[in-house]
Amino acid sequence: MIPQNGGGILKRWTDQRGTHQGFVNDYYTKSEIDTKIAGINQFKYEVAAELPTASASTLYILYLIPAQGSSTEQNVYDQYITVQQGETYTWEKIGDTRVDFSDINNRLDNIDSSIVNINSSIDNINSSINTINTSILRISCCH
Repeated sequence: MIPQNGGGILKRWTDQRGTHQGFVNDYYTKSEIDTKIAGINQFKYEVAAELPTASASTLYILYLIPAQGSSTEQNVYDQYITVQQGETYTWEKIGDTRVDFSDINNRLDNIDSSIVNINSSIDNINSSINTINTSILRISCCH
């Protein structure tokens, strides 16, 4: 929440009864916010032939290592990040860059089939509307 007086972002919120728990000094200043934003770790990525030894210096780097059985021309990489537990650093594989299009034709066929069903439903609705309009005309002309 940014207060109307422009004091910054509220450090403390209200309790369940809606009673304010803080005072004017409980707002972050622009300088405090800038410091907090500057302290956020941002990931970089690096393409490498193999993983280096996991350490504090490899934290916040996404490593792209050529996947087994692929060549670098295929641009298929395994993705790793460093995980820290206490003073121990290890590698964690979080995925790969493979894109599987093997089922794309089936998916496109399903989309085409859905479009045909939608068009058929629209035709049925239009036919029903026409029937209703015809019935209304008959009723209004005869009464």
